[in-house]
Parts: sequence; C-alpha cells; structure tokens
Amino acid sequence: MTSIAVKISLFIGKNNITKAEDLKTYLKVGFLVFLMMILILALDNLSLIIKNSIKIKRIENIKIIIQS
Repeated sequence: MTSIAVKISLFIGKNNITKAEDLKTYLKVGFLVFLMMILILALDNLSLIIKNSIKIKRIENIKIIIQS
C-alpha cells in the first residue's frame, strides 16, 4: 500500500503534474487501492475465523469421544 503511494507521489513529482483532473484521477485510484486492501484484509481475517472455529469444533468432538 505504501509502496504504491510512494510510486504515485514520485510520478507526480517527476512529471510536474498539477492539473486538478490528474490529481483527482490519482486520488480515485489511491482510494480504490485502499478499499481493495481493506477488502483483502477483511476476507483474510474471515477465513482465519472460520478455520479457527472448525479447529475448536474438532477439538471439542475429540474431547467428547475421549470422555465417553
């Protein structure tokens, strides 16, 4: 995420982009990248939660089998 922001800022600095339209485009792209990163992190956390809940259920089933 930060590397993309650095590349965009370097590109703006090298090409002296000062037009409002170009800056709006970069802001839109940056915002979309930010939203995609949040989505990827949310899906990753969701998959970890699902995996952990499956592990907990398996452990509980094994404990029940051992006790009986």
